[in-house]
Amino acid sequence: MIKKPTYLGLISFILVSFARAQSTSDTPTTFYACVQQDMKWDFASQQCSPGRLWISASEQLKKIIDRPYRTEELDTIVTVMGGENKHTIATGEAPQAVMILGAPGSGKSTLAGQQLSKWFPHLQHTQFVLFDGDILREYHQGYQQSTVDPHIGYSENMQLIKPHVAKAKAELLAKFTSEHRHLILTTVEHGPKYLQLLKAHHYHIHLLGVYAEFEESHARGLNRAQWSGRYHLGGEQKWRRNLADIHRLSIHPDIHHAVILNNTNFNHPFLVKRTSQHSTNDS
Repeated sequence: MIKKPTYLGLISFILVSFARAQSTSDTPTTFYACVQQDMKWDFASQQCSPGRLWISASEQLKKIIDRPYRTEELDTIVTVMGGENKHTIATGEAPQAVMILGAPGSGKSTLAGQQLSKWFPHLQHTQFVLFDGDILREYHQGYQQSTVDPHIGYSENMQLIKPHVAKAKAELLAKFTSEHRHLILTTVEHGPKYLQLLKAHHYHIHLLGVYAEFEESHARGLNRAQWSGRYHLGGEQKWRRNLADIHRLSIHPDIHHAVILNNTNFNHPFLVKRTSQHSTNDS
């Protein structure tokens, strides 16, 4: 365990004390105003509270984050994703893959876990491996040490863990595709690459494109950073590239079914476009 420098604890104490001393009238009362002031919004209580102070990590902490995954961490990740479940293996049929493509803060992980069968009813009885980068970050013990203090955040943590997540993703995806496992893959920018890999392994490939207006998805990303300690790397340029990828892939001939959702209203995503190999319907 990393031993936190005492000055970080002092900073945390000062931040909390200052927040408690603020009058109610000084605290933002809307989601957007809250996150724009580097504070965090609680959707359940509809209240704003002090957020993290983003600082640079110490050299010691950088070394703890910037390391490859350990074998036991990868084993846990495989289990959590569903890679030990024999029912996720396609038997006597082509394996199914659903790519969920969206910008940071668009709601990909939520849709993967809760609403997939609503948009792809023909897959409602299929059991999938959930290939999600959030799971990889959750079980890297070094990265997690950069997120535990709710008052302090480290601006380099996502960049430091990124190459190790990428390497682990490549290894795990090679394993899962070689085993012909049904897959749900969430991604911001790897849709075209995943499409080629899945095609090479004879998958039936489907697309769930998810977008929200930039102001909304960016605010969600900032708020998530405050709650999770995951530094937000989204921006308008990445958001625009993602929209272009969603459009290109939705009409790609190797996509069996494509659904595009507007998820600006997080609780009520609505259908924008549905395509298949045989027909196209817009709404």
